[in-house]
Amino acid sequence: MLRRISDAVLINRLKLRHLQFLIQIDEERSISAVATKTDVSQPAATKLLREIEGILEIKIFERSRHKLEPTHEGQLVLAAARHILAEVRRLSEELTALQEGASGRVVIGALISASSTLLPFSISKLREQSPKVTASILETTEDVLFPELAIGNIDCVLGRLPAHNDPRFDTQELYRERFAIVARRDNPHLSDLANIGSWLPHVEWVLPPKQTQTRQVVEQTLMKQGLGMPRVVAESVAVTVNIRLVQESNAFTAIPYVMGKLYERNKLLALVPGAPELPDTPIGTVIARGRKLTPATRLFLNAVAEVARDMAQEAPGDRGTLDNLTLM
Repeated sequence: MLRRISDAVLINRLKLRHLQFLIQIDEERSISAVATKTDVSQPAATKLLREIEGILEIKIFERSRHKLEPTHEGQLVLAAARHILAEVRRLSEELTALQEGASGRVVIGALISASSTLLPFSISKLREQSPKVTASILETTEDVLFPELAIGNIDCVLGRLPAHNDPRFDTQELYRERFAIVARRDNPHLSDLANIGSWLPHVEWVLPPKQTQTRQVVEQTLMKQGLGMPRVVAESVAVTVNIRLVQESNAFTAIPYVMGKLYERNKLLALVPGAPELPDTPIGTVIARGRKLTPATRLFLNAVAEVARDMAQEAPGDRGTLDNLTLM
């Protein structure tokens, strides 16, 4: 007969340091590594894990190929632990904000569609309005950011909105943006633009990974134009990395149109005349549904909204904010 774990037992015996300890084990997958990191003996660390498993009445980790792996029950505990500690962090930031005024820390997930335009403008606006707020940025793909947003490790995601509704999240469209195909200015293919349909199916590409919407849009557009799948020779979610690779090769890439215009204006890249036009897509913010936002997150989202209003007044790629953007 199954015995229900008492809420009172967990509340009275399970401590926040226990949850942090479990997360450290999950990250290191080694008791000895955690013991070294936390400056305790390995026997003491092992004893603490057994104590926590005794409180929960389950086995949280099991050994597999010389490392620890969470059990199915352990995965549930770890997900809850991360969520609880994220809420504790929010509480700490709210209390600090009340004591010190507009301060705190916001953790932002950035997608490629916002990392080179909306994000830097918004950070700049945030610094002007709330200089005590610290912004921590994680730039990667949707499949990484949205699970982190769901468990509370990041506060919001900025960029191209998901193609499908997810009941875990609330989205807000701010404006629409399109990408453009670019190459280095002296790319030899650009001397034969009259025959672009014959050589474009055979060029090399530098693009974001397959799981990104940007990659999917590029592939779908080329396929619809009868140009086949792009031959991708390098993948990166970092726009600046992709641009640098294109500048050093004969490869092509797709970047936000506003960035393409900027690099063309500075004679560092060329927009490819006659290339297939990529469709515009919604750019906005994604937050966890039902989760209270920290003061720092609210300040950041307010800054984003202000910047987006300015950007939305201009046509995609011809935004007035382009004049304020500089290259590193």
